[in-house]
Amino acid sequence: MEEQRIGFMYLNLIQRRLERFWDGLFPRGLRRSSALPFIVIALVIAIPLIGWTLHMHGRFGALKREIKGDAPSGPPAGPRPGGMDPIVLTRNQTAGSNMPEFHTATLLPGMGLEALQITAFLPGRGDVPLLVAPTLQAVADGTAGPHAVFGAVQTPWSGLLTGVLTPVGNTFRAAFQGHTIEAPSEVQGHGSAVGGLLNLLGADEVRVSPLGDSSSVEATFRSTDFDGRWTSRNDISMTFAMGARTIDLTVHIKNVGDQPEPMGVGWQPQFVIPSGNREAAEIHLPAAHQLQLNDRARGLPTGRFIPTTSSIAHFQSHPAAIGLEPLDEILTHLTAGLMDNGPTAEIRDPASEFGLRMTAISSSIHSLHVTSPVGANYVSLGMQTNYDDPLGKQWRDVDDPAIVTLLPGQTLDWKVRLEIFSVANRSAMTR
Repeated sequence: MEEQRIGFMYLNLIQRRLERFWDGLFPRGLRRSSALPFIVIALVIAIPLIGWTLHMHGRFGALKREIKGDAPSGPPAGPRPGGMDPIVLTRNQTAGSNMPEFHTATLLPGMGLEALQITAFLPGRGDVPLLVAPTLQAVADGTAGPHAVFGAVQTPWSGLLTGVLTPVGNTFRAAFQGHTIEAPSEVQGHGSAVGGLLNLLGADEVRVSPLGDSSSVEATFRSTDFDGRWTSRNDISMTFAMGARTIDLTVHIKNVGDQPEPMGVGWQPQFVIPSGNREAAEIHLPAAHQLQLNDRARGLPTGRFIPTTSSIAHFQSHPAAIGLEPLDEILTHLTAGLMDNGPTAEIRDPASEFGLRMTAISSSIHSLHVTSPVGANYVSLGMQTNYDDPLGKQWRDVDDPAIVTLLPGQTLDWKVRLEIFSVANRSAMTR
């Protein structure tokens, strides 16, 4: 009896403390007010919206690292996109060299190891930026845009993904094998986004390795389902290795969850034309088919593959000037040249006497997106494992899968090589 009486005393004590906590949280007058349900509903809606806003501006990863105690206590020395210091790989120009060489690479481990900028030594021009990119400060404070991908590796899909808008209007949903995938919409009122979700994540581990005249950065993202948006969890490792003439970018993804998932990888950097003469700049494309589009305004594919049109075919036989026409085409079923390590695409700027060659080293790469709008001073080359809009209805009766289904325990590897080389200035030679 004595033990039972003591037990009731403890229960009464706990009850009084809970009542005091409740009274402090919601005064008695407020609890009786008809406004209380509306306040609770507003909090339920506001808290996820605040979290989503922080997430889209790269702040969510920073907050998580601060909670874990990983963030420094003092003020940062400079912009820290995604809450982590940028990494700048730098190499010296080879003594006596009169050839184009890579000089620096600015990488953002707080945003999916995004390659924000790459510079190169160009003879007669000095150190030249090769990518269209905002400033570090603009990326860090969010003014570059919440969905800006720039030189980011794109996964768990690359290119365009579409779906059905949710009632709130800033996310959309797509279906995969009975599961629902929800992603942030890039444009308010449109159920679509470009470029995956990796640049919203901060790396769990980063290693920088100097290798003589070369250097590399390896970033690891552990057990991520992209903040609950994807159907399974993944271990992702990325390596960016830079030498004098080559840059190797490698991605290895393993499904460490217990569900199948769609998985794609790609990279779509916008390469600057240093001379500023887009019309005279040249491109050379691999033998391939062309993905037919039924809505050029949104870039929606039909799911059909056609022979390359005349506007693309003349770039496949030899390097040809871009001219005055816009470029926005997706090539599929890429074929490697006789002496190449894989399907290759080239950009040449004869006036700057240099060129860039992108090679698909991995057999998993199935498409190449080539873009160069009229009036823009860049050419974008995007090597992807998946086709655009890979979860769309147009792919249901197509034998060629639009995206890989990664089962638990399976892996996907993606690798491209970027090479810089010298190009003869034919106009100068003819003077």
